[in-house]
Amino acid sequence: MTFTAWKFITAVTLLTAMATPIRLTAQGQQKQHHKKTYYAVKDLGMLGGTLFAGAEGISNRGWVTGGANVAGDQSGHAFLWRDGVMTDLGTLGGLNSWINFPEKVDREFAAGFAETSQIDTLGENFCGWGTGLICAPFLWENGAITQLPTLGGNNGFGANINHRGQVVGYAETRDLDATCVLPQQFNIKGVVWGPKPGQMQVLPPFPGDDSSQGLALNDRGQVVGNSGACFNFGTGPPFPLRAVMWQNGIVTDLGTLGGTFNVPFAINNTGQVVGQSTTTGDATLHPYLWQNGVMTDLGLLPNYDLFGTAFGFNDHGQVVGTSVDPNLYLTGFIWQDGVITDLNTLVKPGSTTLQVIIGNDINDKGEIAGVAFDPNSGCPPPQWSNWPCIRAVLMLPCDEDPADDQSCEDAANNAIGVQGTSERPKVVLPENVRVQLRKRLGFGRFGLGR
Repeated sequence: MTFTAWKFITAVTLLTAMATPIRLTAQGQQKQHHKKTYYAVKDLGMLGGTLFAGAEGISNRGWVTGGANVAGDQSGHAFLWRDGVMTDLGTLGGLNSWINFPEKVDREFAAGFAETSQIDTLGENFCGWGTGLICAPFLWENGAITQLPTLGGNNGFGANINHRGQVVGYAETRDLDATCVLPQQFNIKGVVWGPKPGQMQVLPPFPGDDSSQGLALNDRGQVVGNSGACFNFGTGPPFPLRAVMWQNGIVTDLGTLGGTFNVPFAINNTGQVVGQSTTTGDATLHPYLWQNGVMTDLGLLPNYDLFGTAFGFNDHGQVVGTSVDPNLYLTGFIWQDGVITDLNTLVKPGSTTLQVIIGNDINDKGEIAGVAFDPNSGCPPPQWSNWPCIRAVLMLPCDEDPADDQSCEDAANNAIGVQGTSERPKVVLPENVRVQLRKRLGFGRFGLGR
């Protein structure tokens, strides 16, 4: 099955460098932050499968949320990882569930999206797995998963949750919308569910727009998401897409870096926002940090300058994401104090050969949840339709001298990965991995790279 990462629907529709085989690398040195922090990389494991797992969010308690293959590698489930144990959050009766945005909740609940056991007679494929099943937002609390309601349509999507227990996402209405791109047919509106059972707050589009979707919220009740024409992450048109904030009943356009497309992925408790925006002329895509009406371009890593995006950050303003070069080499980054750095240059030397390709979230202790590629795991043959050799990882910070940090040493020794050197060789991905990466980045969906 395919784990579609909706957050990669970006300005990649403008990029045409799809003929080159995709390889991953972490070579190349960048200017380092004045205090160099090393990291140990820990593989968080699977839910019985062998092929794919992704760590999406991390709380200040070190709890990690994401999704992973289950036994048989034909489906995947959302998980909560804490104290070394990965808990399967289940589904709503269907095959799959997932958490795809950074969640920072230190209480025993989580939110995401899952398939039900019901067939969607309109075939909208709202979850993106291609099973034909209805997709629904869910709240998982104290070991129980609950389906959240839509706005009258069949499908919905849960994106994030705050400490108050409010879930943000979007849902279909009953209204057929002629501006939708088939197979999508119903209009979509952003929603905040809770905190009390049955509570639903609709997030109106920006004046003049047709649809909206909520993607992230903080504990102050500020919500960020998108406003535009009829769309969803699975089928919607990529341009234009307006990033907005909802606060006290007012919807505000956050602007762009000069282009027409902007997706915000996270908002912290200080009201800062990170995401991805096209630059002038929609020429490329850059990560940004927005604060008090000012959007700062975080730039791209040297030699990784095709496009990039910021996925998560903490209340200290440390930002993590991914940067991509013209050959579609991927590497995770951290941005702090105005400096962007390849995460792999900060991995404790000699501790692992895992190569971090995406930084998804970072907590206030500097611990990072992300995704890594393991070239030594023994990938299955190309007929597998999953994304093999991809691992959910936790990056644990050390002191400037990692040899003096016993906790980091222990984490490195316990990490699941083959001992290696600090050199990160380029890795040629198998064709089946390249196919899935195209889907994750959105190229295949919009007709590129076929």
